[in-house]
Amino acid sequence: MALSLSGTTGIVTGNIADANVTAGKLASGAARANFGAGCILQVVQGVNTNVQNSLTSSTFADIPDITATITPTSTSNKILVMVSMYGGATSNCSVRLVRGSTPIAVNTTSPTGSRIVSSAGDFYANQQNTGCTISITFLDSPATTSSTTYKMQYLVQAGYQFCLNSNYNDTNASYVTRGISTITLMEIAG
Repeated sequence: MALSLSGTTGIVTGNIADANVTAGKLASGAARANFGAGCILQVVQGVNTNVQNSLTSSTFADIPDITATITPTSTSNKILVMVSMYGGATSNCSVRLVRGSTPIAVNTTSPTGSRIVSSAGDFYANQQNTGCTISITFLDSPATTSSTTYKMQYLVQAGYQFCLNSNYNDTNASYVTRGISTITLMEIAG
């Protein structure tokens, strides 16, 4: 395909077929600024592959290593947050998604009374050797170009425990599963 030049302004873009210009062919940073709305600009992931037994906080506390930090390239861009957690609990357990120190993707129904305001719950299972997976997907609008951290927090009923990446017995048996937990952030062009 022939390209034509337009004076000193460079290549006439109408002469370049769709899909012929890729990020790999552009100068560093040029692709992000010029891709259209809805494009994925960057992806960051946090992964926890370790069994962590006996998490016992009865107030919301950070879950180890289910965290990821991203720096948006524009205040108009959104962050797609995808969380998948495997675990078990000896009683009711709630989890919530937090940006910085602000809970997001939580229930807003009023009044709350004694109810726990969270993103999801719970990991409690009637069988001691049973775990479960909780998934959360949320499109956030942080409206910033500053480094932004997303993390998961948990709360378990007082006197009980939450076990990450295993059921709460974690018995050494062929019917017991150990899993992983992840948080994935995708910057979406606005």
